Amino acid sequence: MKLHVTWNILDSTKIEEYMSCPRKYFYRYICGWTPDVSNEDFVFGSAYNAAQKVLLQKGYSLKAIAEAVEVAERIYREGFPMDETDHERAPNLPPGLDKVLLEYVNRFKDEDRYVKTLYTEIAGKVPIDMEKGWFLHFKMDSILFKESFGYMSRKHKTFSANSKRIRNSLELKFQIGTYNHVLYCIYPIEEVWGVEINAAVFTKSKGVEFERILVRKPPRMMQVWLHQANYYYGEHLKDVEKLMEKDWSDEDVLECFEMRPVSCTAYRGCPYIYFCVNWANPCQYELDEPPPGFKVEFWDPTDSRKTVMFQTGQEKKGVSLRRP
Repeated sequence: MKLHVTWNILDSTKIEEYMSCPRKYFYRYICGWTPDVSNEDFVFGSAYNAAQKVLLQKGYSLKAIAEAVEVAERIYREGFPMDETDHERAPNLPPGLDKVLLEYVNRFKDEDRYVKTLYTEIAGKVPIDMEKGWFLHFKMDSILFKESFGYMSRKHKTFSANSKRIRNSLELKFQIGTYNHVLYCIYPIEEVWGVEINAAVFTKSKGVEFERILVRKPPRMMQVWLHQANYYYGEHLKDVEKLMEKDWSDEDVLECFEMRPVSCTAYRGCPYIYFCVNWANPCQYELDEPPPGFKVEFWDPTDSRKTVMFQTGQEKKGVSLRRP
């Protein structure tokens, strides 16, 4: 296989996928194969996040709510044009979103009176090992400042169910640790409040439930995250190096990006499970062209937008943020 420019550009999404299963990672991010269908949850989540961005930027007025609904509708309809199947996707639909956002505003307007929006939809890279030159790329929904508390990031998330299992998973989620790491790298440690999960649970039986979950990670716990980041970053580099060291097509087994068959049926299941069941060594097959039902789309966390350098206190952390 020929080395692709995106292989060693890592972010939380890639690291989490690699943690879950290196072989699944191989198909998605090394081959670039992704299912050639619209992901309903992803499209709706993107639309809802865009609505929340408007509220963070414009405030909680009725005019801002109307603009937020318009933006969400436009994004959603790019993925799912209006047709007779709309009812099948309820409650994941923009119609009625005005009522949802109005309920949200009424719920949190007093609490958010003391919150100032500093940035929305920022991206960049943050160091995890300066000596080795290892950086982790990231994209964050926001950076806010809350009076009497400090700097925080609010992460918007939509769910179809509310459970203790989901809440517990957020506490240890690698991505949330990344956001905390970014805040610690930009601002003095004592001024960082944490990451707030701004959850909206859409259910057919109960309507919409709102919940905010604060994930605070003191420096000693961030050392755990940093160890994880460097460990999996290093393991990934070893797998890429091993993949490129020879032609694997003559081997019985691909001895890198190992299978980790412990979550093959988690959530909606793995789209690559049939390749793992039938292919002992994927390099013996044609990988330059995706199989039926898939398209090639390499995940690249970087873009060409201007990079702005930030400092933390008196220390130069080498953190860069890109703002649209």
